[in-house]
Amino acid sequence: MTNNLLNRQQFAYQPGRSTTDAAREVVDRVTAHLEGGRHVAAVFCDLSRAFEMIDHSLLLAKLSYYGFTGSFHSAIASFLGNRKQRTYVLNTGSDLEPIGDCAVPQGSVMGNNLF
Repeated sequence: MTNNLLNRQQFAYQPGRSTTDAAREVVDRVTAHLEGGRHVAAVFCDLSRAFEMIDHSLLLAKLSYYGFTGSFHSAIASFLGNRKQRTYVLNTGSDLEPIGDCAVPQGSVMGNNLF
């Protein structure tokens, strides 16, 4: 947070912050509204994929903004582009499917670094 590179709402890959902290913040906000006499109609919270996703175009734009250009930028773009993966359960693989424009390839060493 020293360089203001990450939003305060960022919980993944931050020392001392976790999905538990994210869930606690949601509960605290709802409780504060209720105690303040406000109504809360519904809370929808899906944390199941919250830390596996990053918009590829946003990531590449941020890399450019912070001076990561040229072959490094091209290598990251290539790593993210047109990726497919499958899941194996009991030695049976699923169909090979594209990961999309916001997912980071699972099981990759780069996943945590890119996020």
